[in-house]
Amino acid sequence: MKGHVGNRHQRARHWVPPIWEFVLVCIVGIALIFTTQRLARMPGDAVSQAMRAAADTMQVAMDTLATHRTEHGPAIDPGTDINRTGLIGTFYSPLTTTVGNLEAKRTTTNPNMAAMLVDLLTEAGVKAGDFIAVGASGSFPALILATISAAQTLQARVGLIVSLGSSQFGANIPEFTWLDMERILVEEGVFASQSVAASLGGDLDVARDLSGDVRSQLREKVSTFSLALIHESDLVRNVQQRMSIYRDAASGERIAAFVNIGGAWANMGVDASILTALPGVIELDDLPTEGVRGVMHAMAAEHVPVIHLLNIKELVVRYGLPWDPSPLPTPGQGSTKTARDGEQTLWPAMAYLAVVVIWLGSVALRRSLLRRRVIPIDTLGD
Repeated sequence: MKGHVGNRHQRARHWVPPIWEFVLVCIVGIALIFTTQRLARMPGDAVSQAMRAAADTMQVAMDTLATHRTEHGPAIDPGTDINRTGLIGTFYSPLTTTVGNLEAKRTTTNPNMAAMLVDLLTEAGVKAGDFIAVGASGSFPALILATISAAQTLQARVGLIVSLGSSQFGANIPEFTWLDMERILVEEGVFASQSVAASLGGDLDVARDLSGDVRSQLREKVSTFSLALIHESDLVRNVQQRMSIYRDAASGERIAAFVNIGGAWANMGVDASILTALPGVIELDDLPTEGVRGVMHAMAAEHVPVIHLLNIKELVVRYGLPWDPSPLPTPGQGSTKTARDGEQTLWPAMAYLAVVVIWLGSVALRRSLLRRRVIPIDTLGD
């Protein structure tokens, strides 16, 4: 009897789990590794194809504008527009409203920005036939190109309201504003529609910081393009007017998403909390009072997903796109990862870690119980 007990203790010290448990844990690990690789490699066939198609469209749009500037002017400055995209403005012009970062402007001319917008719009739930409201300053014409390219690829309709004032190196050349770029792209068949309205932009959205002559020229340009002019310095009424224009353009359909491009006063409002908003699809839960709200807040109040395109460095880091590249990547070249790829590939790793921890814990527990002779050896698969 005594020898029998001693033998049981000896066996407890050297007990190992049955081989089938180890094999099962390995199989689960291999399955999760294949799942992780698949998710990292492809966000989905349809989305992946749309991302590439949108990048192709943006490249065509840039080539069209660059060719026009080469043949008809205004001349491209190779010192600032090092990739000769035709989308980089000048350091200063009568349309310049604020300072701007040249490297950030050049970064947005990567055609794969349109691929990023496909992912953002898809994340926001946009589908074919949906209406997308877009509010943009003239500071980032390349991001407007990217947004429209992505929307057209997804077969979504776009209602764009653009502010004509621009920061440095944006669409700040008086004879080559966004409206001029848009006209060329529509005439060449690259884009299907034009903006639904425009404002002067700048201080209080009525360009108080620009000269009277420039304001007159901008109003005349808006009239020439047969667009509605938003000229309202009261923030509440300005936002209401914009929301009304978007609803009319949507023709009774729901607004599937609102895309904010740049830092226009009317779109962002004047509450300091908006300055902390990260780029991408954002949630604006704690809405400020109506008197300081911008269109972003008004859309959020109506449960419309908001896509915020500002803070370019943070944006490209999240999406694995290069900063100020030269030469520019071709469509599909380099990373086109989505912001969700990290989450998609993280959960299989976390799941496998949990499986291993639980299994090792069960092994330790069964060895401990065996040492205490709480359970019979015969039940441990020895």
